[in-house]
Amino acid sequence: MRSWNGMTRILELLISVATLLAVGIGATGEDAGSALLPLAGSWTPPAGVHAGRPPSNKGTVEIRGLGTFEFDPPQIQALRKDLFRPGHFSVFDVLASLAKAGTIPMEYSYDESLGTYVIESLNGKSGWWYDAHYAGGAFERPVVRMDEYPVKDGMAIQLYLESPDRLAAITHDFAEQVARLRSNGGRVVVPKVTVRSPRATLTFNDVGVTAHNVRSDVFQTGVITVLDVLLSLGEQGRLSSLELAWRDRMENADAVDNYFVDQIRTEDYSTEAAGDCTYVHEVGSEALMGFLAPHGHATSHVHLTADVEVLTSPEYVEFLWACLQEARASGENKNPQAKD
Repeated sequence: MRSWNGMTRILELLISVATLLAVGIGATGEDAGSALLPLAGSWTPPAGVHAGRPPSNKGTVEIRGLGTFEFDPPQIQALRKDLFRPGHFSVFDVLASLAKAGTIPMEYSYDESLGTYVIESLNGKSGWWYDAHYAGGAFERPVVRMDEYPVKDGMAIQLYLESPDRLAAITHDFAEQVARLRSNGGRVVVPKVTVRSPRATLTFNDVGVTAHNVRSDVFQTGVITVLDVLLSLGEQGRLSSLELAWRDRMENADAVDNYFVDQIRTEDYSTEAAGDCTYVHEVGSEALMGFLAPHGHATSHVHLTADVEVLTSPEYVEFLWACLQEARASGENKNPQAKD
């Protein structure tokens, strides 16, 4: 633990400015630049410095018991135009496009109480859920709304018949999120936010979250993401600094195009990014206990990162300091999927 005096803070800001200037003139590579926040009093990274590449290459989706189907990104438009900017779309949009073309027999509708599109019937059956991962990543058993999970080139998508208990827990959680949002008058308030490292744990209660439009390249203005939780904590004076690292590509994956949370600091809390370590996150509720793959995306840094996971109004958000090599070792000979 250590405190940061005024001179140290000034030096950090100068380093951040230099880094951002370098990034602005075309830095590339695995780590294409960092943003140390706040910068000039702002907890939002400068706009226009980075942008994710829209999907452009043909991909496939596997539907268990039905087959594998090809989709062409330029032919797909987002149903959730309230979320996605033109050129970007979700896993659900892939299915809706295939259904519209008559390629797959699927019926669907938007459920206001859940805040998401749902599959009513696919191949004459109900009870479907999905799994997905980006190039270089691993399947994670997501509990993210299907129409909020952004598609990238090279990602893998599977649909399968989920166990009734797990699907019921996911549905219950979605309904609770929407009810919580309405009870707060449309304001996102997270009852509990936790930041964990090997040496310390920070807990913040009743965190109001606002949009910072960090990923205005992917999402419409006003869309709130998991990253906005940390940025809001910073604006509220509950964090002293935050370091984000933009990565174009990493490991064996190209088209990563995400911000990663490499440092979170308060006056008496600091975890330095080192080696294959970074912060990963989990969004959940009591209803989902026992149905989450425990920080499954810690097995790979290529996952749905906080800057592109849409936030409705969950019961808790947790940020966990995770190291890739440790996660791989602990995950050997384990298969969290166990799907038929």
